[in-house]
Amino acid sequence: MIYFPNDSLDPAYNQAFEECAFELDAREDVLLIWRNRPAVVCGRYQNLFQEVHVPTAMARGVALVRRTTGGGCVYHDPGNVNYALITDYRDGMGYDAVLDRVVGVLRAVGVPAERSGSSALAVAGRKVSGSAQRISKGRLLHHGTLLFSADLTALRALANGHSPCYHSKAVPSAPAPVTNIGEHLPKDRDVCDFVQDLARAFAPERTERADFTGRAEALAEEKYRAWRWTFANSPKFTFERACAPWGSPMQIEYAAEKAVMRDVRISGERGPALSAALEGARLELGELRERVGSALSDQERTEQFIGCLL
Repeated sequence: MIYFPNDSLDPAYNQAFEECAFELDAREDVLLIWRNRPAVVCGRYQNLFQEVHVPTAMARGVALVRRTTGGGCVYHDPGNVNYALITDYRDGMGYDAVLDRVVGVLRAVGVPAERSGSSALAVAGRKVSGSAQRISKGRLLHHGTLLFSADLTALRALANGHSPCYHSKAVPSAPAPVTNIGEHLPKDRDVCDFVQDLARAFAPERTERADFTGRAEALAEEKYRAWRWTFANSPKFTFERACAPWGSPMQIEYAAEKAVMRDVRISGERGPALSAALEGARLELGELRERVGSALSDQERTEQFIGCLL
């Protein structure tokens, strides 16, 4: 096994780094361990708009990223440790073999981890890790989270499948009670210690600096930072909400495909003007502000309305 250290906290770059490692021609096992600045990372087949309130996340400076594997939405910050194991795929290989190995590694560094369901790990009955997999060209990518000292309040606020206003066939998240691994370890161990212990416990034969960092940065820019990949890949959906953004009741209805609004119907004060302004709009905050602002000519009301629109 070869271990490629990665000190970046950039969520888009780190997704690209992982993808580049997965595409390596070398037929040997690969280990990655990294952390992200605050981010919400959604599964490949999820409706990002349903999983997180986009205006709130962006106002908080939280990055929004879509990964290449399925499964649910997760919150990352520097207190969460991410790992990836890449290996040759064998028939019937799935979560059991990989997660049993991860449990053994965690126990070796003092974490009383146990399996929880098909793809999660728990400590003291509460979830500390979720994982997902992808198979391509005879290779298996298994990656997962390890909550060590994450901001659990932010996790619950930002990655909780927040809105019943959306209707689609997108894969929903299934929030579960969580805990931080650090709460169950001696207080003198911090997340950096945990990363080092984890890397040693996986026992890689070699540690090397990646020679694909330039390719990873290019991929981060063209894919993982792009609106098309992160937002337009949300499955088509319909949206319905009754609200009163500035004290005036209105009903908002629209359909969206590739994150573009269609069949917009808004009742109430300024409803017809807003409906006309938003038809064909991308669900991108800059474009929404421009179009709503042209109909309302009031910045405060514009922000209030956009809060109801997503």
